[in-house]
Amino acid sequence: METLLPSLVSALHGHHQRLTESLSRIDWPRHRAWYGQVVLNRLMVLHLMQTAGFLGQGDRWYLHNQQQQHAGSFHAKVLLPLCHGGLSCPEGDRDANFRQRFGAVPYLGCRLFRPHPLERRYPDLHLEDEPLEALLAWFAETTWQLTDTTPPHPAGITLPVLAAALEAQYAPWDRAAILEQADRSLRELCDRTLTPHILTQIHTVTGRSFPSMSALFAALDDALCVALVTQILPATTVLDPACGTGRWLMQMLADLFEIYGACVAHAQRSRHPALRAWLRSRQSEAPNLAWSLKAHLLIHTLYGVDASPEAVEIAQMQGVLALLATVTQAADIVPLPPLEFNLLAGNALVGLIRVDEASFDQVGSRGTKATAPKADATALQGNLLQPLAAQTYQTTLAEKQIRIEHYRSQMRAIAAEALVPPEAQMALLRDRIETLNHTAQHKLNQLLFNEFSLTLGIRAQEPQPTGRARTRLLTLADIEALQPFHWGFYFHRVFDEAGGFAIVGTRAPQGTLGPNLETFYNTYVTIFERHGISLAMFKKSRKAALGQSPELAAAWGHYAAQFAYLKTYFCRSDAYRAIAQTGRSLPWSALYAQRCQHLTRPNGIACIAELEPDTKPPRWHIRPILPASGRTAKS
Repeated sequence: METLLPSLVSALHGHHQRLTESLSRIDWPRHRAWYGQVVLNRLMVLHLMQTAGFLGQGDRWYLHNQQQQHAGSFHAKVLLPLCHGGLSCPEGDRDANFRQRFGAVPYLGCRLFRPHPLERRYPDLHLEDEPLEALLAWFAETTWQLTDTTPPHPAGITLPVLAAALEAQYAPWDRAAILEQADRSLRELCDRTLTPHILTQIHTVTGRSFPSMSALFAALDDALCVALVTQILPATTVLDPACGTGRWLMQMLADLFEIYGACVAHAQRSRHPALRAWLRSRQSEAPNLAWSLKAHLLIHTLYGVDASPEAVEIAQMQGVLALLATVTQAADIVPLPPLEFNLLAGNALVGLIRVDEASFDQVGSRGTKATAPKADATALQGNLLQPLAAQTYQTTLAEKQIRIEHYRSQMRAIAAEALVPPEAQMALLRDRIETLNHTAQHKLNQLLFNEFSLTLGIRAQEPQPTGRARTRLLTLADIEALQPFHWGFYFHRVFDEAGGFAIVGTRAPQGTLGPNLETFYNTYVTIFERHGISLAMFKKSRKAALGQSPELAAAWGHYAAQFAYLKTYFCRSDAYRAIAQTGRSLPWSALYAQRCQHLTRPNGIACIAELEPDTKPPRWHIRPILPASGRTAKS
């Protein structure tokens, strides 16, 4: 990996830059970079599918042949219809001429290939052929390996190598540290969390102790195997609250899959009725056992949150690749499980962990508690495609969960009797889930706003060009701009049923809470360009630059104020009081450590990896975190 990784990171970065630069019709630079990554994600999956023979009845030059047939309009005439009208659309719902134009294309049904929010925002998107041709040529010159069963080629790019490159491309820490130390920290973070969790649970359930996972595997018998597959593994939940591109979660997927693999091998030799029943249930749910186990882990075990939606989409893409790696022929591909319910974008440090149901029910009800009836699962199932106007918190949770479960099952049961095509039904369910999320998010943001402004008495301090800050009251828009992630709503089952996650681990961002000049410049680059102010000029004389442009000064005041009231919040909130003191800098690692503590269930395991920048070369330090006692923190 050491020899492949630097060149792979450089190549990915270069192709992403070329894609971004060609998107001239997108006015905001961040959106250009984001959509460039969307195209890169899609083409990576498509190329790996064609390498495995999954496109066009085994055509391993499928994309290149399509590009030659539609030279000059590959993005508009091939890539978009292939994604929107093929990979994300069931066979029966496709355009009548689709198969004639594109040949045999499997239905994946995942978010990666559906119309992206940026494609809806910029309907006249245009991407030149040149960067796409260069990307396809690079793909052709590189040895890619998709399947799990193929022996690794010395110069082949496997999924773990690709995961390392994607992390190095997007990681907030120094790239050299990634290349030299990330693998070691990744392995240690897994060993310090998953291994002790499994061994501790084995001792709790069976009374037997083992010094290592290898010793457990060597002694695996019916009793141990039953305990693992019926109690321990189903109850294991893993969270990365700063998941980035998902590399640690993908490593945990591989480690958990290895444990399941050992259980499968034993169950196939065993006559134990519980093991035989478990094996039959897993084999009946997917084209092969490996797909079934990985899909189960991705849906029920692994969870991730990150502030960057671009990074989260890369993490979701890696989940797609992990599933596709288990099949050897296109006929075995079934619709992929939706990963957007487990891997989400949001601010992990700000948001409610516990939701006050009474307060939630009162939001928007003019001070009168909502009187909607309790959610009825039967009624919900009978009205899946009708809005139920959920009002209470419990009604909202119940309705959302029912709709998610039906969405995950790909609508097979109700599609046979319905009058609208399956994809149309799924779209209606997606819209309803999004509406529920939007409504709940708005109410939860209101509760958080009340905590900021009323309970904690926080005000916004906006820096001014004159040097004197302007104090004002917070608004709900200020809270929404923080993109709070409300854990108790989005992952309510984990908290309601287990009190938190069994395993929480992350590699914390470097630095301390505060404005970042480069981030501000990249966010408001159009204002900088309009006034002829470069990043170097802004860094050298910020006061003069802000005085030159009232528009830029207003943007800076709003941007910097967020960090001021965030710091006050961290210093006054019960959830962070253990590490936050007014007047001191707040390291991101300390803030994430506190968050991990409150997200871990009472008997769970949490660790955080911190990069020690003063060591040469930079070294990762793994720090264990004790779960919070009492669990009184609400946010």
